[in-house]
Amino acid sequence: MKKMLLFFSLSILSLSCNDDGVAPSSEPKKTFVTRVSYNGLNELELFYDIKGKLSRVNYYNGGALQTYTLYEYDEEGLKETRRFVEDDHSLSLRRIFTRDNFGRVIKAAYYSPPDFLDEPFGHMVLEYNTSGQLIARKYTPIDEPTFYRDDFTYDDKGNIITDQRTFHPTDEEKSSGTKYEYTPGDRSIPAGWKDILLALEISDLGDYLRTMFNSYAHQKTWNSDKVIVSEFSFEYSGKVFDDDGNLTYMVQTRKNMLKPENPDTDTEISYDYVDGN
Repeated sequence: MKKMLLFFSLSILSLSCNDDGVAPSSEPKKTFVTRVSYNGLNELELFYDIKGKLSRVNYYNGGALQTYTLYEYDEEGLKETRRFVEDDHSLSLRRIFTRDNFGRVIKAAYYSPPDFLDEPFGHMVLEYNTSGQLIARKYTPIDEPTFYRDDFTYDDKGNIITDQRTFHPTDEEKSSGTKYEYTPGDRSIPAGWKDILLALEISDLGDYLRTMFNSYAHQKTWNSDKVIVSEFSFEYSGKVFDDDGNLTYMVQTRKNMLKPENPDTDTEISYDYVDGN
């Protein structure tokens, strides 16, 4: 951890916000997100090496650091990740990756304590379309059927529009888990974030970046009996951008669709950046 190159967050010196929440028309310079905060509390911190590759992710709960993950690369791309528990800095999960000829991760082998070098306890397989977008992610425990499969679809601008998890997809009694439907905003994820987003997707953290570019989201969750147990909508408003066109603040409003009598929940989300040029 201490050997990782630490980037400090850029101070937000000047903010601009259009009345309709639309980003300035000028093309933003190359920057990377370093911090995502919910209601003023740390939620996610991201660190990068001198080549702009994701090197570490800190995950928080209620502002308290819970785990941190280190990312290791070789000349062909992402090699492995190691997740540690903050309390005692013990290694809790190791992933070793298999890559295709384009350097994309197509398989992750999961290893657990005590030695992290014995047989893996499970595998995740990733599939891509001809545009290099992640379209499927499935996790299979060793010697068992596939436990879940995530499927992704995109619009013609490359924005993700659906994300659906299916449990036991190879069984006759397969059941849907959670489905997200996204309405993209007027901005798309920068091309320079592609590898960063994919590294986060492997850890199931990609939504922290995807959310930045949505105007609306709809979530449904089913139980094993295929009954809807929760349904929420998420609206994103009040977007504020810095002078370089980077989103620095927005409000997420969550509505309970099954219990409309419940009050809406607002979450203030803020972002810090580092210059990637």
